[in-house]
Amino acid sequence: MSFRKDLRTLEVNRVVIHIVPRCEPNESGDADRCTLSETETKLDPRTREYFLSRLKTSLSSIMSREVMFLAAEHTESPIPECVRSYLNDPTACDLVATSQSCARYLYRCQNRVNPAGILAIAGCSIDGLPVLALMKLEPEAGISYRPAEVNGQRTFEMRIEDDLLLTGKGRVFKVGLFRLHNGDPEGLVSDHQMASGDIARFYLQTFLGAKLVVSPDVATKQFDEATRTFINKEIEDGTDRSSVYVHLVSELSRESTTINPREFARSCIPEQLRDSYIEHLLRAGVPEGTFDKDLETARSRARQLHYAFRQGISIVGSESAFRDTFRVQKLCGRTVRAIVEDELKRVGRR
Repeated sequence: MSFRKDLRTLEVNRVVIHIVPRCEPNESGDADRCTLSETETKLDPRTREYFLSRLKTSLSSIMSREVMFLAAEHTESPIPECVRSYLNDPTACDLVATSQSCARYLYRCQNRVNPAGILAIAGCSIDGLPVLALMKLEPEAGISYRPAEVNGQRTFEMRIEDDLLLTGKGRVFKVGLFRLHNGDPEGLVSDHQMASGDIARFYLQTFLGAKLVVSPDVATKQFDEATRTFINKEIEDGTDRSSVYVHLVSELSRESTTINPREFARSCIPEQLRDSYIEHLLRAGVPEGTFDKDLETARSRARQLHYAFRQGISIVGSESAFRDTFRVQKLCGRTVRAIVEDELKRVGRR
C-alpha cells in the first residue's frame, strides 16, 4: 500500500458527528443513550482544517497500521458493509444513516472501560476518489460540540479555539480511514490509547470487523517468535516443551506455502493451553487466520534447533540430526532426561 504517502492529497468534504457515552453498570448496550445527529455538521475552514490535521497526524505516523476487512462470515460488525456502500457510490449512500449505524454499534461494543467520546464519520477524498474516515475523538478543552438544528434536524455545531489549531494538541482516540484498491477496501488505522502501535482488539476486530495486513515474511517471523516465547514462558512440562518446539521447527521446514495458527494449536499445543496460545499469538500481531508463509524466512529460522539447560549445557543441531539421534524423556515438571545417541566425534574446544 502507498496509503500513508497518498495522505498529502487528502481532503475532508463532509462530516457527521455523534456523541457516544460511556456504558454504565448494569446496562445492556442500549444504543438509545447515544446523541445522534440527523444531518451533517456544517464545515467552515477552521473545522475542516481541524479534522484534516487530526487525520493526517494520526495516520501518517509509523504507529498507524494497514488493515483489511474480515470475511462476512467472521464478523457481526456492520462497518465493512457501511464502508463499502459509501465507497462504491458516495452520492447514493445516506452518510447520516450510515454514521448512525456506526455510532449505535460502537456503543454496543463498548464496556465501562471505554471512555465516552465523539464519533465523527467523514466523507473524504484522495485525488478525487472517495475515502471514508471513522474518528473517535476525546472531549477536550478548547473545542465544543453544541447541539443545533438545521431545517428541524438535530446536529452539532463545532467551536474551536485559535490555539488548538495552532498547537495541534487535539486528542484523537482511534482513527480508521478506508478507500477502494482494486475493488476491495483497504484501510489505515491508529489507536492512540495503545502503546507501540498496537490496536485495541475490540476496536479493530469487534467494531471495525477488520484485521491487520501483515506481509508473509513478517507474519512468519512473528509466528515463530511468539510460539517460542509461549513455549518458554507458558509450557511447564519439559517433554511438552520439547514436543511443541519440534513441531514448530517441522511446521517451518515443511514445503507448504501457508500456516494456519489454529490448526497448529489443535495439532501441537496441549489442549488446556490452546486458547491462551491463540490469545498470545493475537497479542503478538500474528494473523488470526491462515497466512502465506515466507519459505526463505521459515527455513532460516528452522535451520538449527537449540536446547539450553539450567546448568549451562546446550545442545545444538539441525532438525534431521535431532530427529535421528536425540530423545527427551519425562522426569518431573521442567526436568527431563535428554539422550543423544551418536558417535562422540571429539571433545575439547570447538
